[in-house]
Amino acid sequence: MAIFSAVNLNEKGKYTMLKLNIKPVILLIITVVLLYNTMLLSQSKGGEWRFENNALDTADWDSVENNGVLQNLAGFDTTPPLQEGDYYLWLDSANKYDFVKIDDSNDLDFDNENIGISAWIYPLAVGDDVHWILNKGDQFTDPKTTNYSLRISKSSNLEFLIRDSQNKAVPIASSFKIPQDQWTFVAIFYDYSSKKIHMWNTPSTDPVDVLDYDQNYFSNNDPLAIGSWFSSEPSAPSIKDFEGRIDDVKISGRLDDILPEPTSVQKFHNNPHPPAQMSIYPNPASLTHGDGMVSLLVDMNAPKNSTIQIFNVLGQRIFQAEISNTGNPMLFNWNLNDSYNQPVNTGIYFVRVQSMDQYITQKLVIIK
Repeated sequence: MAIFSAVNLNEKGKYTMLKLNIKPVILLIITVVLLYNTMLLSQSKGGEWRFENNALDTADWDSVENNGVLQNLAGFDTTPPLQEGDYYLWLDSANKYDFVKIDDSNDLDFDNENIGISAWIYPLAVGDDVHWILNKGDQFTDPKTTNYSLRISKSSNLEFLIRDSQNKAVPIASSFKIPQDQWTFVAIFYDYSSKKIHMWNTPSTDPVDVLDYDQNYFSNNDPLAIGSWFSSEPSAPSIKDFEGRIDDVKISGRLDDILPEPTSVQKFHNNPHPPAQMSIYPNPASLTHGDGMVSLLVDMNAPKNSTIQIFNVLGQRIFQAEISNTGNPMLFNWNLNDSYNQPVNTGIYFVRVQSMDQYITQKLVIIK
């Protein structure tokens, strides 16, 4: 199809019309524009730090590699219990000014827009003081700066905090408390358009809290610190440090980026040959100072050995045991400890019992 015409003088001095078909050119331009827009839509800001023996930004949704640097005696450790991968960020309570410092970039700044933050934390100290999980800002300057912050309050609640244009700190706290000496998933999402803060203490789709929060917030030129509130004062480069373990820190303007993938244990429910029944009692089970206990009563109708597996909501196997099916029904007691003999967290778990090609899965709720 000719969509453009031009006039040309031929050898005999006669005018002829040249037809230039530029439809393919327009299609190419449209394709390039669509691909570019798709790339833009697939990107967000922020980053992800998994701490697999480094502080590299591993996010696939940001445009800049916001890699961090260990400060002072901050390090990586593999001592169980682990949460995500083989390493976590270790911030010893015996050390001062230990954190991960990430230099400022536009990719880490948020201005009156949606922002989400999540992390796995294992605090060794709560309730004695405020402890920063992360902060984008400088404590030493006047005025102080905080583009966004996530911390444990002195009352052990999770807090999101910004510092407004009047140099006023504006926090908002969760209804739940952060426990000590165990892994806990924490997350916030500030939906700026609806003026709502969503807060989680379990890796699930539904938030625990949805709170009103109508505050403007502004970017700054200061670093992002994981595990502290950075200070440009050389003699005291941080304040109110986090004490303990931090893992899988995520920052993004999109909610889907900060929440874990849906649990993979759902596939366990598609069993064509289920056993007769499984009873779990008590359910919910109480986790009190590590002395809780649940009993599994399983009718497998099978003489072979059986395997019991416990999964968290991320689909991660936290416990496994082999037992002999000496009776029917068989009885198995679980002390609510994981494979490293550490007490599990409060939350939802899935118990799977399998013998030969028979298996059954049931949900177990563990509470304090």
